[in-house]
Amino acid sequence: PDSNISPSLHWSECDAGEAMQRLLHDTIERAQHSLTITTPYFFPPRTTLDLFASAVRRGVSVRVILPERCDIWAIDHLARHYLRQAASLGIELLVLRNAFVHAKLALVDDRIAILGSANLDARSLRINREIMASTTSCEVCRKASLFIKRLTARCSPPTEAELHSIIPSGVARLFEAVL
Repeated sequence: PDSNISPSLHWSECDAGEAMQRLLHDTIERAQHSLTITTPYFFPPRTTLDLFASAVRRGVSVRVILPERCDIWAIDHLARHYLRQAASLGIELLVLRNAFVHAKLALVDDRIAILGSANLDARSLRINREIMASTTSCEVCRKASLFIKRLTARCSPPTEAELHSIIPSGVARLFEAVL
């Protein structure tokens, strides 16, 4: 196990809000084979999306599991701009059908697990009061992998309609600073 990341707690108030974003970015950069993330909301900061794309170029299988519908209509449509962009970068999107996934979990190479309260958005990573735990515990990673397998059995790729938003991209960009 990598003693630099296991076990540890990270909260958004540390280091002027940089601690959790740094945790996520360091974790993405450590991925060698696979990175799976579950999140109810997908609004990754530009730097995070760039790191996902870099991981895909390195040959890492990057998957994001999302609910079929967000619990807030406008947020659902705003997120579709990010989903379309992520799909174009080679990130595998999986939509959990007939259920709302609210879990915030990242599993890297089946050996690093990060879980907690932060959504995959700038507000959670830098502004809101959130907490995340990271671990290389074999038992936690095994259970996280089983949880992901159960979710993916109920998932399918997004349809073209699910990647299309009725909100114009210019309007969506106006919300980037607050999402």
